[in-house]
Amino acid sequence: MCLAVLVAVAGCGDARSGARGQSNVTPTGGSGGNGGNGGTAALDPIGAGNQAGVSGAPVVVEEPPYPRTWADAALTQRIVEGEVSLVGSGLTACTNELPAPGDRWCAFSRAGRAGATELWVANVSQAIAKGPVSCDEASKDCLRLTSNLWTGFQIWGPGHPYSHRFDGDTLIFHADAPADVREPYEGPVYAWRPGWDAARRISSERGVVCGGHRRSAAVYCVDALDVEVAPDGPFSAPVWHSFDLLAGTLGVNTEQPMVLVERITLPTGDSQAFRVDFTRQGDKLAYSSVLDGDTQQTLRRVSLTGVGPFEPKTVLADAAGWELAHDGAAVYVLRGYSQENPLGNLALADFPSGENVQPIASDVDHIDLVGAFDDPLADEDHGLGYVRWTSSGEAFDFIKDRTNLGEIQNLASSTQGHGLAPDGAHTILFQSLRPDDYPVAQVARNDGSGACTLNRQLGAETYAGRFSGDGSRVFWIEYGSSGSEEGWLADPDTCQQKVQFGDWVLGYSLSGDFVVFEGGDEADSTSYIQYARWTAGAAPASLTPLVVAEHPRGPFLTLREGDATYIVYMLASETPESQGLFVHGPLETGFPAP
Repeated sequence: MCLAVLVAVAGCGDARSGARGQSNVTPTGGSGGNGGNGGTAALDPIGAGNQAGVSGAPVVVEEPPYPRTWADAALTQRIVEGEVSLVGSGLTACTNELPAPGDRWCAFSRAGRAGATELWVANVSQAIAKGPVSCDEASKDCLRLTSNLWTGFQIWGPGHPYSHRFDGDTLIFHADAPADVREPYEGPVYAWRPGWDAARRISSERGVVCGGHRRSAAVYCVDALDVEVAPDGPFSAPVWHSFDLLAGTLGVNTEQPMVLVERITLPTGDSQAFRVDFTRQGDKLAYSSVLDGDTQQTLRRVSLTGVGPFEPKTVLADAAGWELAHDGAAVYVLRGYSQENPLGNLALADFPSGENVQPIASDVDHIDLVGAFDDPLADEDHGLGYVRWTSSGEAFDFIKDRTNLGEIQNLASSTQGHGLAPDGAHTILFQSLRPDDYPVAQVARNDGSGACTLNRQLGAETYAGRFSGDGSRVFWIEYGSSGSEEGWLADPDTCQQKVQFGDWVLGYSLSGDFVVFEGGDEADSTSYIQYARWTAGAAPASLTPLVVAEHPRGPFLTLREGDATYIVYMLASETPESQGLFVHGPLETGFPAP
């Protein structure tokens, strides 16, 4: 989990994609710049197999009614009864460390006594294997962690239900707060991990927000915040002056306390003056802040292998917007970056020593590493992309090998969003090719050898692009003249083998070779949880998705149990038989023909 003050203060989570009208993949917001060597991947404005040219009227793609087939009802069971609500946001509602070190647990809230709200955790793995769990005082597979969950929602601080979440296998939640909680939150913050009989408080009575490591029991907290409420009303950001940064590793059988790392002081009004994150291995905590008498952030780190007290060590001065390389041996930083100058000079340095600083590019405002933080296969550095500002707008460059900084590929000179494939082979880019049209989805080959176009219809609103876990397929939603938000996938190398996986798609997630999505109908009168299975080989023209349930409520998520995939969800219903927490699976690998 990463944290930047006043920007995603509740951390970085995995949110499901929204419906049409949302921004494109990974909105970069702002700027990018000059610099970078190597070839330019000329983006093909038509693309292999595209059905509309750059000029002229858009091609109207006539589609028959999309088939809808119900999944085997025998694969669905209710594992918790009663009116409950998952916390977190999709993935973070359940333990999500990869690979799973043990059973999968999910967290949910439900009404308690006298208007209070309770927080519970249920062992979904045991429910899948043995049937429904009993949520009572005698159960070991369904535990009540608090009878006084905080349910407030703040613009400039944590918010229920999203801030109560699993970071890896560590559940972090806010509870026992005072009646008149300020903004941002000030009160106790708790943690729980599988194997514990009860939750433990990990902050003082003045906790603000905490974050856990996705692959270990390491945590940090922002505590004892000295803050000034903005005089211009609730939509103006409060001014953070100083706070305590706490850290520690949560033991199984010991009440090991959190330890003060440092009292952090922030320059008045600078909302980007602090950043904190773990190494992928969880053995170090890195953070940057502006030291007294300085104007730029200094990157420091502490070792989490002991119990404290911590001895912060300086890694690099003038280091903001940084990202730690996945192998833990390097750090990418923006230098000369500040609130007044929101562009920096991208540089590479050794970590944790801070030695061998090498400049890369200027006028950079965003860095993206290849591979997800929680991907167990991404413990090596497989490259990075970055956004820089040019006279044409946001450019996007890619570096495959940090030991060869002379080989920089400029993949696009003007973009409005991007996303990197987990294998580092491709990047999806959104670009406007015609005035008054929505951006077109392009897939560039990161070796600079060219690109292709995903859109079936230029001018269609195209968004929510991402790659499968192995990088062999690219997915997107396209809303054009058909009147439906169609879900599609294709071969990223050629943009061919286009396969439709759903209609009226409101959002989707990927799990192994399954795409799980919420899809509605033409009248927007209902929606369904659906899934389809794709393959890396020769593909049909379309897939027939299987329908799991109608009228889902709130987030639903997929989880892996052994070699199988399951969907955990709730229903929007007031009838007792439809209330509770449901699980469907294992997902079927065989589908009826379209």
